[in-house]
Order: sequence, then C-alpha cells, then structure tokens
Amino acid sequence: MKEKISKLVNVYKKYGFIGFCKKLRAYIIANYLDKISFKTIFNKKKYTKVEVDIQAKHYQEKLEKEIKNLKQKIEKLQNDKQNYEESIEGILELSANLEKELQEIDITYATEKQKVISINENIEKLEKRLNRLKEEQASLEKQKEEKREWDK
Repeated sequence: MKEKISKLVNVYKKYGFIGFCKKLRAYIIANYLDKISFKTIFNKKKYTKVEVDIQAKHYQEKLEKEIKNLKQKIEKLQNDKQNYEESIEGILELSANLEKELQEIDITYATEKQKVISINENIEKLEKRLNRLKEEQASLEKQKEEKREWDK
C-alpha cells in the first residue's frame, strides 16, 4: 500500500496537480470506464451478474475448446487403431499360414523320421541275418571239409 501511495506522490511531484488529475482520469477511463458501462458501475447487482455471465461464457468457450480437442484426439486414436488393426491383419494371416506349414512340416518330419528308424531296424535285422548266414555257411564249409577229410 505504501508503494502505491509513493507512486502517486511521485506522479504528483512530476506532473503537478493538473497533470496528476489528467493522469488519474486517463487511468480510470482506460481501466474501468472502457470496460464497463456507467449503468453497471452504479448498479452493483447488474455488474456482478454481467461479470458472472462473462466469466461463465469464457469458461464455457474454454471447455468447448477442450472438448473439441479431446474429440479430435479420440478420433485420431480411433483412426490409428483402425490402421493398426488393418496393418496387422495381414501379419496375423501370415502367422496362421506359417503355423499350419510348421505343423505340416512337423508331421512330415515325424513320418520321415519313423521311416528312417524303420529302415535302420530292417538294416540291423538284415545284418544280423547276414552274419548268421555267413556263420552257417562257414560252419557248413567246415563240415564239408571235415567230411572230405573223413572221406579220404
């Protein structure tokens, strides 16, 4: 408060009484009379109502802008979501196809592996049979030689 009074005193000293009055008049007109009408100055209830209406309108405009921005953000996010879903749709189809191919490959692998195991088992059986036949043949030849030796 002392600062405001000291500013007024300085303006009075600088411009004198008439200059001070002119400055005061210009200040009042610039800050009060240009913003509100004379009726609202003298009718406090109406001024309060007008001020509340102005503030409400300003607040309403502010809220409408915010709502508009939020709607735009929601619309943008929905568009982004739709674009993302469209872009991954192909990937999902590709993934499903790859899974089917992988299952088919697994089945083919298991079948071929079983064939290889079966072939290996058959080879082992045939090798055993071959060895047994070789042993039989060797024993038969020994018997033939023994029989020849006995026959001699």
